[in-house]
Amino acid sequence: LKKINQNYYAAVFSNKIKSSDWYWRWRCKKISRGSGNYLVEKWAECDDVRDAFAEAGLPVISYRVNIQEFHKFIEEVRYRLNSYYNFGKHPNAMEKYLEHYVSVDLLGFNSADTYIDIASSTSPMPKIVNGLYGTRAFRQDISYPDGIDGEVIGGDAGKMPVPDSFASKMTLHCSFEHFEGDADIRFIRESCRVLKFGGKLCILPLYMHRFYAIQTDPLAYKGNFIFGEDATIYYA
Repeated sequence: LKKINQNYYAAVFSNKIKSSDWYWRWRCKKISRGSGNYLVEKWAECDDVRDAFAEAGLPVISYRVNIQEFHKFIEEVRYRLNSYYNFGKHPNAMEKYLEHYVSVDLLGFNSADTYIDIASSTSPMPKIVNGLYGTRAFRQDISYPDGIDGEVIGGDAGKMPVPDSFASKMTLHCSFEHFEGDADIRFIRESCRVLKFGGKLCILPLYMHRFYAIQTDPLAYKGNFIFGEDATIYYA
C-alpha cells in the first residue's frame, strides 16, 4: 500500500478476490478484511458534482425511477426472449435494462423522432426504440465501416457523415468514458451540430471526478497510447 498524498492511495489487490468483490470494494473509501488492507481513493460525492454543475450555471434535477413502469418496460421489450445479455442471465443484464428504460423515460421518443444510438456496437436499443415508438433509429459505432449503410453509421462519432440538424434524440450507454484523447469533447461539439434545435442527448452513466483522471486496464494497456500529461492515471 502506497500513500500518494493526503487523500489518495494506490493499492495492490489480492488475485484471490472474486471479480464481484473487486467491483464493490473498488468503490469503497476504506476497507480492511482478512490478510489485506484496501484503501481506495475517495470518489467524488454527489453533492460535489452537483455543486460544480451549479457553479457552472447548469441545473441539476433529481430523478426517481418508477419501479412498476421499469418492470413493465422489461416485459414490453421482452429481453429474456432474445440473446441480448444471455437471455437476461448475464450479471449486468438488469443494469443495461435500467439504462435503456431511463433513457426512454427521459427522452420521450415518438414516431416523429430521428434517433442515433452512439457507440451502439451490438446494443438492441435502436431496435427497441423503433419497435415500441415507431422512431426511425440509427446505430453509430467506430467499429462499423465508414459512411452510412441504411440505418448504420460508421466512423468517428466526432465527425459523423450526416447533415446538420439530422437527429432529434441521441443516447450513449456505458460508452462516453471510452472516448480517448479529445474524442469526448469533439463528440459533444458534433452533437450540437447533428441535433435539431430542442433535441436531446442522454449520456448514461456520466462518470465524474474532482480532477482530470484516466482509468485504464493494466492487462490491456501495452504502452502504445500516450495519456494526457496532466492526468492522474489509475490502473484497475
